[in-house]
Amino acid sequence: MDAQNAKRSPSRRNSPPVCIFVTPEEKERIKSLADNSGLSLSAYGRTLCLSHIPRSVIDARQVDRLMKLNADQGRVGGLLKLLINRLAEADGKASRREVDSLLYEIRATQNEIRSAVKRLIAG
Repeated sequence: MDAQNAKRSPSRRNSPPVCIFVTPEEKERIKSLADNSGLSLSAYGRTLCLSHIPRSVIDARQVDRLMKLNADQGRVGGLLKLLINRLAEADGKASRREVDSLLYEIRATQNEIRSAVKRLIAG
């Protein structure tokens, strides 16, 4: 435990709790939201009550996965281009239309990924 947490923990533990009445379903929902935010139930409640909106760690994970997928798509496109250029040099039969079609699909998927990331970030 670092010095800052050591200072905070005892004062909060010695402070009076704030109680709220909720149904069992609401309690489970609140626990789930706290877990999704990466916060304890107390930290989550304190954050909301003090008018802060906690960020979901699930959204952060999704953004990270989408960004990795976007990078993978870029690498696939580069490798595809390299392969097609080598095939074209070897026998001259690589279809430019097929190449352009595949690259277009990769770019379209990357654009969809970027849009999804922007929506996640915007909340």
